[in-house]
Amino acid sequence: MPAIPTPGHSPAGATAAEQRGFLRRRVAFYGRVGFIVSFGYWLVVNALLAVSSGDASALAHPANHVNLLVSATFATMWIICRREALPADALRAVEGVGTIAVCAAAAFYGWGARSFDVSGFDAVLTITNILVFRAVCVPSTRSRTLVLGCLAAALALLCGVLILDAGGHLSDPGARLDLVMCIGWLAVAITVSTITSAVIFGLRRRVREATRLGQYNIEERIGGGGMGEVYRASHALLRRPTAVKLLRPDAVSESGIARFEQEVRLTSMLTHPNTIAIYDYGRTADGVFYYAMEFLDGVDLESLVRVDGHQVPARVAHILRQACGSLDEAHAAGLVHRDVKPANLMLCQRGTMWDLVKVLDFGLVTDMRDPDLGGRVPATVVGTPHFIAPEAVHSPDRVDHRADVYALGAVAHFLLCGRTLFRGEHVSEILEQHVEARPPLPSELAPDAGIPAALEDLVMSCLEKDPGRRVQSARELLRRLAACDGIPDWTEAEARAWWNRRRDSGAAVGAARREFDLDDELSPFLPTIAVDVTSRTRVVDRAQ
Repeated sequence: MPAIPTPGHSPAGATAAEQRGFLRRRVAFYGRVGFIVSFGYWLVVNALLAVSSGDASALAHPANHVNLLVSATFATMWIICRREALPADALRAVEGVGTIAVCAAAAFYGWGARSFDVSGFDAVLTITNILVFRAVCVPSTRSRTLVLGCLAAALALLCGVLILDAGGHLSDPGARLDLVMCIGWLAVAITVSTITSAVIFGLRRRVREATRLGQYNIEERIGGGGMGEVYRASHALLRRPTAVKLLRPDAVSESGIARFEQEVRLTSMLTHPNTIAIYDYGRTADGVFYYAMEFLDGVDLESLVRVDGHQVPARVAHILRQACGSLDEAHAAGLVHRDVKPANLMLCQRGTMWDLVKVLDFGLVTDMRDPDLGGRVPATVVGTPHFIAPEAVHSPDRVDHRADVYALGAVAHFLLCGRTLFRGEHVSEILEQHVEARPPLPSELAPDAGIPAALEDLVMSCLEKDPGRRVQSARELLRRLAACDGIPDWTEAEARAWWNRRRDSGAAVGAARREFDLDDELSPFLPTIAVDVTSRTRVVDRAQ
């Protein structure tokens, strides 16, 4: 699975502003650490000299001044690069000029401080450390590192030649040999720093490529399920927010791949505005399956109830109408969702449309026209226990589109009451209640909610145990909703007011799943499961 960029790392396919910000932080880090090391060296060396000699005369030596100049140069880079608006070219100029300057100062320090018996090899060692440290810190191509290294080495050698010539040392064969040796070691330093830049720059590029899927740049993980992980992404050219779902590596099997391809193939056939849109599909170079879909910045119905509690009947009817439209298209195409639940229904705001419902995650969808199934589904219970139809428990081969109607009725019940239809500590208890127990009336659980009798009767009709007595289709449910008396309209003004309130305190909705106390008013939701009906063995198939 692609690696996800962490703070401090340039994100894949980042914008120019993001890349500039990353470069600025790295150059500032280079300057800050360089200052700390050089100034710390100055403090330690002078302290040791003062202690060993008993006087502070060494402080007046030119070499000390050079060391302070190096520290000041690094500090200047650090301070300049704290400005966020600095252009990328200016940042590169700052670190390039600064690197050459400190290398030249190191050469002067090494060759010019001969009264301290410091040879030019100390200058070479210092320059090597600076070039390699820069290659590690600053993102740079190998050609740029090579040019900077050659410039720094040439200036250092020129400084060394001038200093040795001024002191009459060039006539000394030993000094000339030292100079030749320094040239060789500087060549090694340039080579090492260039290779370091090439390797690190290449790794950064590989990370960028690893976090790109086709035309989509991965940004952060936003969710996951049993088959895959979902990431926020953006189109490399359009910069359109996108959600990308990847098949989990541990789900890569023949059946897992088939289900994943089925999900994207079947979902992409649906075009209803209340169904999440699929943009693209493909595989990474290493065979990871993915597809891109519209990114929804909203709140799912589970989080909505956990934060706001039960919803007013007008809003519940508004939500049901839209969900019915999406499911009606799927059912007309011969598809059964099989995992209709609050977490798979999301409220969004699109332009001037408020409380737009999107039906998500057709990962368990069944194509009833599939000749391999013979019009039947496998003998397994598949779905979420709190919202699963009775026939899916005792007769999985009878599951059809009316199971989605039952689940939608359970979602409506949940919205009206602020709690799940049935409760239990174990999966088997909840499944048994779906098969045998009478669903409690919404008005009994929420007597003060003002639930219209017509709406309550319609919800209870969706929750009939016998599919033949149930509301027969999403289209019929939509028609009967329109005929219900006493349901007020959920107005645009009311929806807009709610979204404005949410925008003012949006963090509360985002944190709902982590902070809500499930033990009191709201029974915890169990994950989507698959159960072998013949053995009644529970197998966790999908994590919520």
